[in-house]
Amino acid sequence: MKWFAGLFFLMNVMWVSAADIWVSPSGNDGGDGSRESPMATIGAALRRAREMRRLKMTDRVTIWVRGGEYVLTEPLFVRPEDSGVTIAAADEGVVVSGGVAVNGWRKGKGGIWEADAPGRGFRQLWVNGVKAVRAREEGMPRILGVDKKEQVMWVPAGKVMPSKPDQVEMVIHQMWAIAVLRVKTIEKVGDRWGLRFGEPEGHIEFEHPWPAAVIDSGHKQNGNSAYYLTNAIEIFGSAGGMV
Repeated sequence: MKWFAGLFFLMNVMWVSAADIWVSPSGNDGGDGSRESPMATIGAALRRAREMRRLKMTDRVTIWVRGGEYVLTEPLFVRPEDSGVTIAAADEGVVVSGGVAVNGWRKGKGGIWEADAPGRGFRQLWVNGVKAVRAREEGMPRILGVDKKEQVMWVPAGKVMPSKPDQVEMVIHQMWAIAVLRVKTIEKVGDRWGLRFGEPEGHIEFEHPWPAAVIDSGHKQNGNSAYYLTNAIEIFGSAGGMV
Protein backbone atom coordinates (compact mmCIF):
# COMPACT_ATOMS: atom_id res chain seq x y z
CA MET A 1 0.00 0.00 0.00
CA LYS A 2 2.85 2.39 0.79
CA TRP A 3 4.40 1.58 -2.59
CA PHE A 4 1.24 2.70 -4.40
CA ALA A 5 1.04 5.91 -2.38
CA GLY A 6 4.65 6.73 -3.20
CA LEU A 7 4.06 6.07 -6.91
CA PHE A 8 1.02 8.34 -6.94
CA PHE A 9 3.04 11.14 -5.30
CA LEU A 10 5.83 10.78 -7.88
CA MET A 11 3.37 10.90 -10.76
CA ASN A 12 1.77 14.03 -9.30
CA VAL A 13 5.14 15.83 -9.04
CA MET A 14 5.93 14.93 -12.64
CA TRP A 15 2.57 16.27 -13.78
CA VAL A 16 3.09 19.72 -12.19
CA SER A 17 6.77 20.03 -13.21
CA ALA A 18 5.84 21.62 -16.55
CA ALA A 19 2.95 23.78 -17.71
CA ASP A 20 1.66 25.42 -20.89
CA ILE A 21 0.16 28.89 -21.30
CA TRP A 22 -1.59 29.71 -24.57
CA VAL A 23 -1.78 33.17 -26.14
CA SER A 24 -3.94 34.26 -29.07
CA PRO A 25 -4.82 37.62 -30.70
CA SER A 26 -8.45 36.74 -30.03
CA GLY A 27 -7.76 35.78 -26.41
CA ASN A 28 -8.35 37.61 -23.15
CA ASP A 29 -5.77 38.31 -20.46
CA GLY A 30 -8.45 37.35 -17.95
CA GLY A 31 -8.50 33.83 -19.38
CA ASP A 32 -6.87 30.89 -17.66
CA GLY A 33 -4.26 30.49 -20.41
CA SER A 34 -5.52 27.11 -21.59
CA ARG A 35 -5.82 26.24 -25.26
CA GLU A 36 -9.57 26.79 -24.98
CA SER A 37 -9.28 30.08 -23.05
CA PRO A 38 -6.01 31.70 -24.18
CA MET A 39 -4.56 34.97 -22.96
CA ALA A 40 -4.27 37.96 -25.29
CA THR A 41 -0.75 39.30 -24.69
CA ILE A 42 2.67 37.75 -24.30
CA GLY A 43 3.54 40.14 -21.47
CA ALA A 44 0.58 39.03 -19.36
CA ALA A 45 1.39 35.38 -20.06
CA LEU A 46 4.99 35.94 -19.00
CA ARG A 47 3.87 37.54 -15.74
CA ARG A 48 1.55 34.61 -15.06
CA ALA A 49 4.38 32.17 -15.75
CA ARG A 50 6.57 34.12 -13.35
CA GLU A 51 3.89 33.92 -10.67
CA MET A 52 3.34 30.18 -11.20
CA ARG A 53 7.04 29.52 -10.74
CA ARG A 54 7.23 31.81 -7.70
CA LEU A 55 4.42 29.82 -6.05
CA LYS A 56 6.24 26.61 -7.04
CA MET A 57 3.24 25.42 -9.03
CA THR A 58 5.69 24.39 -11.74
CA ASP A 59 9.37 24.72 -12.60
CA ARG A 60 9.07 24.97 -16.41
CA VAL A 61 6.54 26.89 -18.49
CA THR A 62 6.05 27.05 -22.24
CA ILE A 63 4.14 30.03 -23.58
CA TRP A 64 2.55 28.96 -26.88
CA VAL A 65 1.84 31.94 -29.16
CA ARG A 66 -0.80 31.45 -31.85
CA GLY A 67 -0.39 33.04 -35.29
CA GLY A 68 -1.29 36.72 -35.70
CA GLU A 69 -0.02 40.20 -34.86
CA TYR A 70 0.71 41.23 -31.29
CA VAL A 71 1.07 45.01 -30.91
CA LEU A 72 3.05 45.83 -27.78
CA THR A 73 1.61 48.48 -25.47
CA GLU A 74 4.52 48.07 -23.04
CA PRO A 75 8.10 46.78 -23.25
CA LEU A 76 8.41 42.99 -23.13
CA PHE A 77 10.91 42.27 -20.35
CA VAL A 78 12.52 38.82 -20.07
CA ARG A 79 14.43 38.73 -16.81
CA PRO A 80 17.10 36.38 -15.39
CA GLU A 81 14.49 34.79 -13.12
CA ASP A 82 12.55 33.77 -16.24
CA SER A 83 15.07 31.02 -16.95
CA GLY A 84 12.91 27.94 -17.42
CA VAL A 85 10.25 29.81 -19.39
CA THR A 86 10.08 29.19 -23.14
CA ILE A 87 8.18 31.44 -25.57
CA ALA A 88 7.40 29.52 -28.75
CA ALA A 89 5.30 30.06 -31.86
CA ALA A 90 2.45 27.58 -32.00
CA ASP A 91 1.70 28.48 -35.64
CA GLU A 92 3.30 30.28 -38.53
CA GLY A 93 2.85 34.03 -38.96
CA VAL A 94 3.52 35.25 -35.42
CA VAL A 95 4.39 38.99 -35.54
CA VAL A 96 5.37 40.94 -32.42
CA SER A 97 5.22 44.66 -33.24
CA GLY A 98 6.05 47.81 -31.35
CA GLY A 99 4.57 49.90 -34.14
CA VAL A 100 1.79 52.45 -33.92
CA ALA A 101 -0.56 53.30 -36.78
CA VAL A 102 -0.20 56.85 -38.12
CA ASN A 103 -3.55 58.14 -39.38
CA GLY A 104 -5.05 61.43 -40.54
CA TRP A 105 -2.71 62.07 -43.47
CA ARG A 106 -3.18 65.38 -45.30
CA LYS A 107 -1.35 67.32 -47.98
CA GLY A 108 0.54 70.23 -46.45
CA LYS A 109 2.73 73.07 -47.62
CA GLY A 110 4.62 72.36 -50.83
CA GLY A 111 2.52 69.28 -51.54
CA ILE A 112 4.22 67.30 -48.76
CA TRP A 113 2.01 64.73 -47.04
CA GLU A 114 1.96 65.12 -43.28
CA ALA A 115 0.24 63.63 -40.23
CA ASP A 116 0.34 64.12 -36.48
CA ALA A 117 2.99 61.82 -35.04
CA PRO A 118 2.21 59.42 -32.17
CA GLY A 119 3.00 60.69 -28.70
CA ARG A 120 6.45 59.13 -28.57
CA GLY A 121 9.67 59.39 -30.52
CA PHE A 122 10.32 57.06 -33.43
CA ARG A 123 12.93 56.60 -36.15
CA GLN A 124 11.17 54.26 -38.55
CA LEU A 125 8.14 54.63 -40.78
CA TRP A 126 6.73 51.71 -42.75
CA VAL A 127 4.46 52.41 -45.72
CA ASN A 128 2.50 49.43 -47.08
CA GLY A 129 5.07 47.06 -45.61
CA VAL A 130 8.09 48.95 -47.00
CA LYS A 131 10.48 50.86 -44.74
CA ALA A 132 10.64 54.55 -45.70
CA VAL A 133 13.99 56.34 -45.98
CA ARG A 134 14.49 59.26 -43.61
CA ALA A 135 15.17 62.70 -45.06
CA ARG A 136 18.94 63.12 -45.16
CA GLU A 137 21.72 65.02 -46.85
CA GLU A 138 23.01 63.82 -50.18
CA GLY A 139 26.49 62.38 -50.09
CA MET A 140 28.69 61.96 -47.03
CA PRO A 141 31.03 64.88 -46.30
CA ARG A 142 33.91 64.62 -43.84
CA ILE A 143 34.12 66.06 -40.34
CA LEU A 144 36.50 69.04 -40.21
CA GLY A 145 37.46 68.92 -36.56
CA VAL A 146 36.53 68.02 -32.99
CA ASP A 147 36.88 70.25 -29.95
CA LYS A 148 36.75 67.79 -27.05
CA LYS A 149 37.10 70.48 -24.38
CA GLU A 150 34.12 72.50 -25.62
CA GLN A 151 32.38 69.36 -26.96
CA VAL A 152 31.81 70.84 -30.41
CA MET A 153 31.94 68.96 -33.73
CA TRP A 154 32.93 71.14 -36.71
CA VAL A 155 31.55 70.25 -40.16
CA PRO A 156 31.24 71.99 -43.54
CA ALA A 157 28.24 74.34 -43.62
CA GLY A 158 25.29 72.87 -45.50
CA LYS A 159 23.29 74.69 -48.15
CA VAL A 160 20.50 75.58 -45.71
CA MET A 161 20.61 75.94 -41.93
CA PRO A 162 17.92 73.69 -40.34
CA SER A 163 15.17 75.78 -38.77
CA LYS A 164 14.80 73.32 -35.88
CA PRO A 165 18.35 72.10 -35.05
CA ASP A 166 17.16 70.23 -31.95
CA GLN A 167 15.23 67.82 -34.20
CA VAL A 168 18.25 67.01 -36.39
CA GLU A 169 20.40 63.91 -35.92
CA MET A 170 23.98 63.32 -37.03
CA VAL A 171 25.02 59.85 -38.19
CA ILE A 172 28.80 59.30 -38.16
CA HIS A 173 30.55 56.35 -39.81
CA GLN A 174 33.68 56.30 -37.66
CA MET A 175 35.99 53.37 -38.32
CA TRP A 176 34.27 50.19 -37.05
CA ALA A 177 31.27 51.90 -35.41
CA ILE A 178 28.32 54.10 -36.34
CA ALA A 179 27.31 56.88 -33.94
CA VAL A 180 23.82 58.42 -33.96
CA LEU A 181 23.85 61.75 -32.13
CA ARG A 182 20.88 64.00 -31.44
CA VAL A 183 21.86 67.56 -32.28
CA LYS A 184 21.23 70.16 -29.57
CA THR A 185 22.43 73.36 -31.26
CA ILE A 186 24.03 74.48 -34.53
CA GLU A 187 26.08 77.67 -34.87
CA LYS A 188 27.57 78.96 -38.11
CA VAL A 189 31.11 80.37 -38.09
CA GLY A 190 32.31 81.31 -41.55
CA ASP A 191 31.98 78.28 -43.82
CA ARG A 192 31.67 75.85 -40.90
CA TRP A 193 28.92 74.65 -38.58
CA GLY A 194 29.61 73.88 -34.93
CA LEU A 195 27.35 71.12 -33.61
CA ARG A 196 26.65 70.36 -29.97
CA PHE A 197 24.73 67.26 -28.96
CA GLY A 198 22.17 65.98 -26.48
CA GLU A 199 22.95 63.68 -23.58
CA PRO A 200 24.03 61.04 -22.84
CA GLU A 201 25.45 60.52 -26.33
CA GLY A 202 27.19 63.90 -26.35
CA HIS A 203 29.74 63.30 -23.59
CA ILE A 204 30.15 59.65 -24.62
CA GLU A 205 31.16 60.68 -28.14
CA PHE A 206 33.74 63.20 -26.91
CA GLU A 207 35.13 61.18 -23.99
CA HIS A 208 35.76 57.75 -25.49
CA PRO A 209 39.16 57.46 -27.24
CA TRP A 210 38.14 54.97 -29.92
CA PRO A 211 36.74 54.89 -32.48
CA ALA A 212 37.71 58.49 -33.11
CA ALA A 213 35.70 60.78 -35.35
CA VAL A 214 38.89 62.60 -36.44
CA ILE A 215 42.28 60.96 -37.03
CA ASP A 216 45.20 63.40 -36.82
CA SER A 217 47.96 63.29 -39.42
CA GLY A 218 50.33 61.48 -37.08
CA HIS A 219 48.18 58.36 -37.09
CA LYS A 220 47.93 58.23 -40.88
CA GLN A 221 44.74 56.14 -40.75
CA ASN A 222 41.70 56.57 -42.97
CA GLY A 223 41.33 60.34 -42.48
CA ASN A 224 38.38 62.04 -40.82
CA SER A 225 35.06 60.23 -40.51
CA ALA A 226 32.21 60.61 -42.99
CA TYR A 227 28.79 61.69 -41.76
CA TYR A 228 25.36 62.92 -42.79
CA LEU A 229 22.60 64.93 -41.14
CA THR A 230 19.06 63.60 -41.05
CA ASN A 231 15.53 64.52 -39.95
CA ALA A 232 15.27 68.13 -41.17
CA ILE A 233 12.45 69.43 -43.35
CA GLU A 234 15.01 71.53 -45.29
CA ILE A 235 16.62 68.40 -46.72
CA PHE A 236 13.35 66.57 -47.35
CA GLY A 237 13.36 64.98 -50.81
CA SER A 238 17.11 65.33 -51.37
CA ALA A 239 17.96 61.75 -50.48
CA GLY A 240 14.99 60.46 -48.57
CA GLY A 241 11.35 60.90 -47.79
CA MET A 242 10.59 60.94 -44.05
CA VAL A 243 11.16 63.60 -41.43
